[in-house]
Amino acid sequence: MPGYGYYAAKVAQENAVRGSGVPYGIVRAPQFFGAAAARTRPRPCPARRR
Repeated sequence: MPGYGYYAAKVAQENAVRGSGVPYGIVRAPQFFGAAAARTRPRPCPARRR
């Protein structure tokens, strides 16, 4: 499934921060822009299909 590389990289980044000894806070948020682009893509009107 595409996208797992993204999450693996994010986990690696979080682990690097955890191991650094520097105070941190991690805020997890979904990938929004890809989903928004998919929902706003122009689509053919179903009434015009024949």
